[in-house]
Amino acid sequence: MSNARTIAAVVLISLSIIDYQVAIVQLFSLLQWYHYASLVISVALLGFGAAGTVLSLRREWLMQRFSRVIPFCMIASGWCMMLAIFLGNALFARFDSYLLFVESKQWFALLLHYCLFLLPFFFGALALGMIFLSAISKIGKIYFANLAGSAAGAILAVPVSWWLAPASLPAFAALFAVVAAICVMPVAARWLQVSAIVSLLVCFAGIFFPLRLNYSTYKSLSKTLTLPGSKVVLEERGPFGYVHVVKSGALRYAPALSLSYQGEVPVNNVVFNNADWFGPLASWHPGDSMHLLDYSTMALPYAISKREKVLVLQAETGLQVAHALAKGATKIDAVESNVQITSLLNHELLQQADSLFLRKPVQLITKHPRVYIAQSKESYDLVQLPALGAFGGAAGIFAMKEEFTYTRDAFSSMINLLSDDGVICATAWMDYPYRNGLKLAATLYESAIASGSESPHNHIIAIRNWGTITFLLKRNPFTVPEYIATRLFCDKMGFDPVLLPGISADVRMFYNRLPDAGFLQNIDRIFSGHAAQLYRDYDFNIKPATDDQPFFSQFMKWSSLPRLNKIFGSQSIPFLELGWLVAVINCVQLVIFAFILILLPLYGLKGGAAKWWVFFYFGALGTGYMLIEIMFIQQFILFTGNAVYASSFVLAVMLLSSGIGSYVSSKLPATPATIQKAAVIVIAFFTVYFFIFNSSVNSLSRLPEWGRTGLLLLCLALPGFFMGMPFPLGLRFLDAASPQHIPWAWGINSCMSVVSAAMASLVSAGAGFSALLIIASLAYFTCLTVMFFYQRKHRPEQ
Repeated sequence: MSNARTIAAVVLISLSIIDYQVAIVQLFSLLQWYHYASLVISVALLGFGAAGTVLSLRREWLMQRFSRVIPFCMIASGWCMMLAIFLGNALFARFDSYLLFVESKQWFALLLHYCLFLLPFFFGALALGMIFLSAISKIGKIYFANLAGSAAGAILAVPVSWWLAPASLPAFAALFAVVAAICVMPVAARWLQVSAIVSLLVCFAGIFFPLRLNYSTYKSLSKTLTLPGSKVVLEERGPFGYVHVVKSGALRYAPALSLSYQGEVPVNNVVFNNADWFGPLASWHPGDSMHLLDYSTMALPYAISKREKVLVLQAETGLQVAHALAKGATKIDAVESNVQITSLLNHELLQQADSLFLRKPVQLITKHPRVYIAQSKESYDLVQLPALGAFGGAAGIFAMKEEFTYTRDAFSSMINLLSDDGVICATAWMDYPYRNGLKLAATLYESAIASGSESPHNHIIAIRNWGTITFLLKRNPFTVPEYIATRLFCDKMGFDPVLLPGISADVRMFYNRLPDAGFLQNIDRIFSGHAAQLYRDYDFNIKPATDDQPFFSQFMKWSSLPRLNKIFGSQSIPFLELGWLVAVINCVQLVIFAFILILLPLYGLKGGAAKWWVFFYFGALGTGYMLIEIMFIQQFILFTGNAVYASSFVLAVMLLSSGIGSYVSSKLPATPATIQKAAVIVIAFFTVYFFIFNSSVNSLSRLPEWGRTGLLLLCLALPGFFMGMPFPLGLRFLDAASPQHIPWAWGINSCMSVVSAAMASLVSAGAGFSALLIIASLAYFTCLTVMFFYQRKHRPEQ
C-alpha cells in the first residue's frame, strides 16, 4: 500500500466521519430536538473508544490482515451510516423524547439508537487506528491528514446542506467512506471490489432517492398536519434547518388575545423550521385600521405613546413588523438571522407575506440580534422582542438551548439603543409552575440596575392577561400620563396591571385569576430588593441568564427534585424540564457505556504502573480538548447565528490548526520537556481567554464581519495549533517507552472525550462556559504534571 494512497484514504474517511456527524446533528434537530447535538458527539467518540478497545485486545490478528481489514472497515462504516438512519426511522426502533418517561419500550429504542449510530464511527475509527499503528513513527503526518480531512468534512457540511435534503446527507457522507476504501483496496481482493461497486450504487440511490423521515408526533409540524385539510405547500433545505410552509383552513393564530376581541381571526399559512413552530405568515395593507396584536398585551408600548422608530429583534415571519406598520412607525429595523426564511419571505412567499420586508419603512437586517445591538448607533422608541415560551408551557424541551438575546448582558446593551422615551417590550407566556415570567422580571430588574438605575421599579411596568405577561423597560422613569394610559388600556382590554404604582392586590387579579397569588408575591420580592434570597429559596432556577450561562429556559435545580416529586408526582416532573432531564440521562448512560466498552475490557492488560501515567495523560488530553471544542461551538452561535455554522467553523479551524500542529510536532523530539512546553502554552492561552474573551462579547460583535471572523479564527487557530501537539508527541513517546499501551492510550483518550462531551452541556448550563474553561485548563495542567513526575522518576534511566 503506497504512502500517498494511505494518506488519501485517511483524509477521505476522516472527512466522511465528520460530515456524517454534522449530518446527524441536523437530522436529530429535525426529527427530535436541538439538545441531541451533544449526544451525537458523545456517541461518535464512544465508537472511537470501542475501536481502541478492539485494537488493544485483537491487535495482532487485525494487523496480520491489515490490507483487507482496512477497506472492509471503511465500506462497513459507509453502510452503517445509511443503515442507522433507515433502521432508526423504522417503526420498531422509533424513539421519541416525550414518551421516554411514559413508555418503557422507549428505553429500548434509545439504547438501539446508541448502537446504530455508534457503528459507523466504530468501523471508521478501527480503520484509522490500524493505520496509526502501522505508521507510528510518522504519526505526526498521519494525524495531520486525519485532522485535515476532518476539517474539510466540517467545511463541506455547510454547502451540502443547501444542496441535499436532510435524509440524503448520510448517504453523501457514506460515499466518501467507500471511496476511501477504494484508495487502499488490494488489486487481488475481488470480493472487496464488488462490495465497493455495490456500495457506490447504494450511496447514489440514497442521495437521489432519500428516505421519507418520520418526525416526532409531538413536534409542532406533526400536530399541525393533523388539522383538517392541512398540507405542506413549500419545503426548503439549508444549514439553518429544514423549512416547511403549511396551509390549512383551520390554521388561525390568535396569541392570547383579549376576551373583548369581537372580530374574526384570519386564516394564516404557518412556517416551521426543523418541524418546530417559527411563525404565521403575517399580512398588512395600508388601509388596515386595526391589527390583531392591538388586542394583546404586546400592544402596550403603542397604547401609552407614539413609536416612530422601532427595532424588531428576531423578526421571524414579520408579525411584529406588520404591527409596527399598522401603528404608523416611520422607521422599522427588522433583525432576523435565519437567511433561509427571510429569502423565502422576499421571493417565493412574497405575495402571501404582503411584501412586508420590502416596504419602504422596513429595513431587513440578517444578523444575529446581539451582533446588531452591539454595532448599531441608532436610537429607537421601541425595541420589540417575540414572546418567550409557548401556550401552556413548552415542557422544557429547549432547556439546553443557548438564547443570547435574553441574557442580562443583552438587555443592558438594548437599553443603550433607547431614545429618551424609548422602551424595551418583552413578553412571556404564562406557565405553571411559574418560571418564564419570573425569570424575565428578574432579568429586566437586574439589567436596569446594571445600567445605573437606582429605582428599577420606576423604569419597569408590567401587565398580563389570561395567557401572557408583558414588561416594558424604559430608559428614563415612566411618567404619570404613561401610568394613566396603562390603566386605561388594561380596563379597555380586560387586562390586569402587575407592576404599576398605587394598585391594590385585588386590581392585579380583577379580570384574570391566577391559580394562586405566588406569582405576584414573587414579582414583589424581586422588585423589593429580595431577589437574591428568592433565587436561593425558589424551587426553580429563575436567576437571570448571562452571556456566560445563556440558557434562559433552564429552570431545574437538583436540590428541588425531591420536593417537586412530592408536589407534582414522578410522572409530571419530566415534563417540567424534559430537555435537561434527557441530557442528564444521556450523560449517565454514555458514561456507563464508556466504562463497559472501553475501560472494563482494557483493565486486564499488562503494564502495571505504566498504565496509570498513560491513563491520566491521555485521559486529560481527551477531556481538555473536547471541553474547549464544545465551549467554542456553544459560544460561537452568538457570532454565526446558527448551530450548524458554529459547529462547522469551530471544527474546521480547530481540527485544521491542530493538524498543522501535529505535523510540526513530527519534527520535534518526543520528550517530556517538549510536551510540557506545549501544555504550558495551551494553558496560557486558556488563561487569557478566561480573563478577556468571556468579557469581550460586545467588543467582538462591534467589529465588521471580516474583522470579527479574522479575530475569531485566530482565537481558535492559535491554541488549536499547540493543542494538536501533545497527542502525537505522547504516542511517539509511548511507542518508545511502552508500545503495547498505544491502543490503551487511544481508548482512554476516547473514553474521557465521551464523558466530557456528555457532561459539557450540563456543566455550561449549571456553572457557565467559564467552568468549562477552568476544567479544560486543569486537564492540560494534569498532562503537564504527569510528564513532570514521569521525567523526575525516570531521569536516571534516561
